[in-house]
Amino acid sequence: MILLELSLDDILRALGPAIYETLVMVGISSLATVVLGLPLGVVLFVTQRGGIVANPVLSITLSTIANVTRSIPYAILMLSLIPFTRWLTGSSVGPLAACVSLTIGAVPFFARLVESALRDVHPGKVDAAHAMGSTRMQTVTKVLQLQRSEERRVGKECRS
Repeated sequence: MILLELSLDDILRALGPAIYETLVMVGISSLATVVLGLPLGVVLFVTQRGGIVANPVLSITLSTIANVTRSIPYAILMLSLIPFTRWLTGSSVGPLAACVSLTIGAVPFFARLVESALRDVHPGKVDAAHAMGSTRMQTVTKVLQLQRSEERRVGKECRS
């Protein structure tokens, strides 16, 4: 057995770069998760049965992909993504390479959070928007998103 002797100076010297790499991985993965997961969550919501743009085939396909990806343990997902990661980043190790599996692992969870949040919007508001002549895109971008931000604002006021 090899015994490593690390002094406090060695640990402190390695701590700065390690914190930086962690922040890079978290930052890039978080940004990519929001950029990919937000539209996926909206698509999951609007294509569900009875949705604004009901498309059962697309809805079932995306739901299945999201559910399967969510159920894969992260270590297995990370190992299975090594060829894709190497192709995308040119390496299979390091902070940038870790961002690929972190993002792919987090996107389905974030998409389901978005879908769940949009389900909380009262259907009457969507119906009222359609009755007033809004397009499907206006309903998604204005009514659903505005309603969610309004609920967050009211929630903050209630907690104060």
